[in-house]
Amino acid sequence: MQGNGRTLSVKATAAARAVNINIRGATSKLADDLMVIHYWQGEIRILYYGDMHELLAKVGKSPTAHNISQFAENLLELWYSRPNSSDSRMVWELADEYADRSAVIGKAVSAGVNKVTAEDQYVRWAKAKSFGYHL
Repeated sequence: MQGNGRTLSVKATAAARAVNINIRGATSKLADDLMVIHYWQGEIRILYYGDMHELLAKVGKSPTAHNISQFAENLLELWYSRPNSSDSRMVWELADEYADRSAVIGKAVSAGVNKVTAEDQYVRWAKAKSFGYHL
């Protein structure tokens, strides 16, 4: 219970990716407000503090930390690990250079990468890029 008579639920994450912040039905019925805290590289940052029901109406019951930070206009910088395997890593490097899907896949296949691997890794690269991850 806060000093204003409203109940508060606090969620915390230390992930650098777009992990889900699970808010169970019971929590949303018991708490009025929500605070989402993010710990990263030795710093604690409040991503969101406000009305829980207003947030859930906008971003859903299982929002990502990134969605919450967008809603609160307190954008979270996200990081994505590049693949370790040489073929997958090559596709990501080609995507950084060319960006065009057909050019990337064509060049990767010409270099000996399996076509399905090239297509899959291009989709993963594009998804990470669209979320605003630092690659």
